[in-house]
Amino acid sequence: MNPHSPYIIAVENWDYKPEIEYAFSHLLRSLGINFALLPAHEIAESAWLYYGRNKPRFPASFYIPESEFFDLYFQKKLPSKEWLLSVDRSMQDVRASNVLEADIVAATFFVTSGYEETIIPDRDHAGRFPANRSLRWPGLIKRPLVDEWAQSMSKSFKFESHRINSRFAIALSHDIDSLNKGTLEALYDRLIRHPDRHTLSAIWRIITEHLQHGDLYDNLHDLVKNEKARDVRSTFYMLKKTGYSEDANYEWNEPSVLNWMRDIVAEKWEIGLHGSFFSLTDKAFLVQEKRELEQVLGHSVRGGRQHFLRFTIPDSWTTQSDAGFFYDTTLGYADAIGFRNGLARPFQPFDVQTRKRLTIWEMPLVIMDATLKQYLGLSAEKAYSQSTEILQSVRQVNGMVAVLWHNTYFTSYKYPGYAQVYWQIIDWCKKNGGTCGPAGELLDHYLARESK
Repeated sequence: MNPHSPYIIAVENWDYKPEIEYAFSHLLRSLGINFALLPAHEIAESAWLYYGRNKPRFPASFYIPESEFFDLYFQKKLPSKEWLLSVDRSMQDVRASNVLEADIVAATFFVTSGYEETIIPDRDHAGRFPANRSLRWPGLIKRPLVDEWAQSMSKSFKFESHRINSRFAIALSHDIDSLNKGTLEALYDRLIRHPDRHTLSAIWRIITEHLQHGDLYDNLHDLVKNEKARDVRSTFYMLKKTGYSEDANYEWNEPSVLNWMRDIVAEKWEIGLHGSFFSLTDKAFLVQEKRELEQVLGHSVRGGRQHFLRFTIPDSWTTQSDAGFFYDTTLGYADAIGFRNGLARPFQPFDVQTRKRLTIWEMPLVIMDATLKQYLGLSAEKAYSQSTEILQSVRQVNGMVAVLWHNTYFTSYKYPGYAQVYWQIIDWCKKNGGTCGPAGELLDHYLARESK
C-alpha cells in the first residue's frame, strides 16, 4: 500500500458522510493511511473498502457491514450497551479476513464524539458527566478502545501501518488553584480531621516550615526546580481570582507570581489558562480571562483546562474555540481515571449537533491526582500502580496523553506520598521509552509528525 495515495472507501449511507469520515479518520489516519470517501452508487469498477448494509456489487478488497446506528439512533437515543460490548468482543477476537464482523465505524464515532453525553442528561454536583453513566463503565473506560480497534482492524485486513514510529508521550500539567491556604489546611487536617498522638509534633513541623519557606502551597519554585533536575518541563494552568470562593486566591499580577511566570516561560515551560468555575457556561468570562492572562504575560495563551474539569460536550469545545484557544486538556473524568473518548492521542472533536469537525485540538486527560485520592481513596502506592496500568495502555498504542498534578498535592501533610507518585510516573515514562513535556510543545511535535 502506498500511504501517499488516497484509498477509496465506498460508502452506502451517504447521508452520514461527516460522521463516517470522522470515524475512519481515527481508524485509518492514526495508522498513517490516506483515504477518500465516495458514494457507493457512483463507483463503477472497484473500491479498496466498502462500508454499507448490502454487500458490494463491485469488487472491494475489504468490507465492513453497517449497523442501524446512524439511521435509528443518531441524535435520537442511545444504542444498547450490549451493542458496544459486542463490537469490542469482535475486535478482540479478530481473524485474518477481508470482512469484519462488527460495525467498528459506527462504534468508533459513538465513542470518539462523546455521543452518549449529548443524550444522557445526568450530571454531578459540579455539572460534570459521571463516569459510571457511560456505556463503557466500568472496564472499557480504562482502555483506549479506538486505538486498539484500529490496530485490530489492520491485523484483520492484513495491511501495515504507515505511521512514523514514535515514542509515547505524557503531557505533564499542573492546575494552580491555590497558593496561600496550605498552612491553614494542613493545621486543620492535623487538629480536626486526623488527630493522633503525633499531632503536636506535626503542628510544630508545619509552623516551622511556614516560618522558613512561607505557605505550604506556595511551592511553584520548588516544583520547577525538581522538574528541571529530572530534565522535564510542564504546563501550568493559572486560575483567575474572580471573587467566587471556588476560584483562585491569588492574583496574576502579584510581583512574585508574575515574575515566576515570566521566568519559567523564558525557560520553555508553558503557561495556560485554567478557566474559572463559571467560564464553562459564559463565553465572555473565558474570553476576558484569556485576554487578561495574555496581557500579563505579554504573549498569546494557546491552551487551557476548565476548573473542576467542568466540561459539556460539545458546547465547551465551541466556547473555547470561539475564545481563540488552539488546544484544551480538560477531557477526562473527575471520578475515574481512563479514556473519556476512547483515544490515547490528540484529536479534533466532532460537534454532534452541527455535524462538523471542530478546529480546536483536545489532549485527553487520563490521570488526575484528585481522582486517585479524593474520589477513589487510593494510597500513594495504589495510585502509582493504577496510574501505570493506564499509561501502559498508552504506551502500547504509542499514544500521547495528559496527566494532572495540582501544586497542592506536593505537600506531604494532606496528601502523603502523592508528590512521589508524580516523580515516579516521570521515571516510569522515561524507563519505558516515553517522553514528557508541556502539552502545547508535545502537541506541536505530534502535528508535525502526522503531517509528514
